[in-house]
Amino acid sequence: MTRLDTQPSRPQFHVEVPAARRPAVEAMLRDIAYVLHLTQRVKAEIVAEREEREAARLAPAATAV
Repeated sequence: MTRLDTQPSRPQFHVEVPAARRPAVEAMLRDIAYVLHLTQRVKAEIVAEREEREAARLAPAATAV
């Protein structure tokens, strides 16, 4: 059975939190945010093009009725 200490002498899972993020981490987060932004823009363009194609395809059928 695992022993649970109320005040462990050697905290095994404690991780020091840096006062400020490292520049490499900041750069990586900026890159991820930029890629996410581009992905959202491309998705919006694809959806808009698909809607235009569907509207153009359905428009002649709607006028023929």
